[in-house]
Order: sequence, then structure tokens, then C-alpha cells
Amino acid sequence: MDMQYYRLSEGLNKYKLVPATEDLYSHVKSNQKDYYRSLFLYNDEQYKHWKTTGSVAGIKDVVCKSLLWDFDSADNIKLAKDDATTLVGRLVKLGIPQENIQVTFSGNKGICVEVETTKEYKQDEFKNITFALAEDLPTFDRVVNDAQRIIRITGTKHPKSGLFKIPLSINQLAELPVETIKTLAANDEVDADVVEGWKPITLPFAVEKLKAGAIKEEKKSSSETYDLDITLKPKWMSEVRFALQEGYFPSGEGKRNHAFMILASTYKKQGFNKEL
Repeated sequence: MDMQYYRLSEGLNKYKLVPATEDLYSHVKSNQKDYYRSLFLYNDEQYKHWKTTGSVAGIKDVVCKSLLWDFDSADNIKLAKDDATTLVGRLVKLGIPQENIQVTFSGNKGICVEVETTKEYKQDEFKNITFALAEDLPTFDRVVNDAQRIIRITGTKHPKSGLFKIPLSINQLAELPVETIKTLAANDEVDADVVEGWKPITLPFAVEKLKAGAIKEEKKSSSETYDLDITLKPKWMSEVRFALQEGYFPSGEGKRNHAFMILASTYKKQGFNKEL
């Protein structure tokens, strides 16, 4: 079985590949500096390429074992905080336990939300899931899925602000003002109770299924059949509405919006909240 490696960087330029089985903190010489790890993992063949060329540039076929969302706002960090709070709410509603949701303040202009997974995801699967849950949030960083993306390691200092990347509990994220969070980030103390639950999990099916991406809208002739398993229909939902839910509606923005309006009305009558 292939060994897997993280890219570990001291600063933004000096880096090496280290086995994913190793404790990354054992390579951090001082948390007074900024250290980064890659979001994606490299295999043995890619490691050999790095050893030969000294670079991972151009490598695309990568996998990851976490979902990560980055919310940034240079002008108003509260906007990033609010978007991160919204995402956390969505994750909890979809079945991810609060204690497994890793929230950190970057020490500069944003909030990072991460969920470690027991399963590997390809780059496109990672993008499909993360975008499905956060694409509508204004401060969501849409290039976080780049194959070469690196993330600052929690507990290390931001080179410009002088603040540390610190973990936050879900309650701290929702309730603390930005200035209070910045005050906490002025020192490198880590609340052990917050990070205790930061362990890999198996994603709930409601999240896992998003990896396939959006259902494509295709025109079908009257002679074509639809591969719709009606046995999966909830008892309270009509067959027509179930078909709409599964993506069987005519192409075109107007048709799509009309279908979604019908579904929204249906869910509301069943007691679903507005956010869901």
C-alpha cells in the first residue's frame, strides 16, 4: 500500500514532504513562526517526483482526508464569522457531531472550518461537497480546492498580524465578538477541551452523497424511461414531488426555480425549518 505524505512548510516557500502517519507538530521548531501543511495528500510516486525535482508543482491527482472551508473578509471579519456559523449549523443538521467540527480563527482575517474523515476523497469530490454546503456564503474561499493549497497549522503565529491560529468551540464561534477572539489569539494557549473531539469520522450519508455533484438537467424524449426508485419516496411526499426532489424537471432556469419553489413549500408544510 502506498505511503501518503503531507507537504509541510516553514513559511510559504521552504517545504518538505513528511509521512502522514507522523505527528506534524514534531516538525514545528517554534510556533512563533508560521507553519503550513497541505490540504491534500501525496502518494509514493509523487513523493519520488518531489525528491527528483524539488517541487510538487503541476501535481493534480491528489486525495484528501478532510473537508475544509475557509471564510475570509479583510474588511469585516464578522462577515466571515457569521458565514462560518451558518455552515456549522448546516453540518450539525446533516448529522455531523459538534465536537468533531474543527473551528479555528486564522489569526488574521478569517475563520476555518474542518472535518477530518476516515475516508479519502478525490479533489473533485472534495469540491462537490464543500461547494454544495457553502457556495452561497459570500466569504467562502472558492479556491480552497486547489491541489497545491496549504493551510496554516493551528497554534502557529501569523507573520503579519502577530496573532496565533487558535481553536474555537462552536459556542465561542457563535457568541464571542471578533475583538474578544482576537484577544484570545494574542497568546498561544490551546483549550484542550475544544480539541479533544477533533477526530476523524465517517461522514453521514446526507453529506457523503454530495460528492457526486449536482444532478444534471437533461432533456429526455417521451420514449425514454426515468431511473427513479419510487420505493425511496417518503410516505408524506407525492410521487410528482419526489420526482422533482430527485432532479426530474425540464431544463432552464425558470423551470428549475419553479420546481424548487414547489419543493420549498412542500418542506415547509412538513415542518422543515427555513435554513434546511
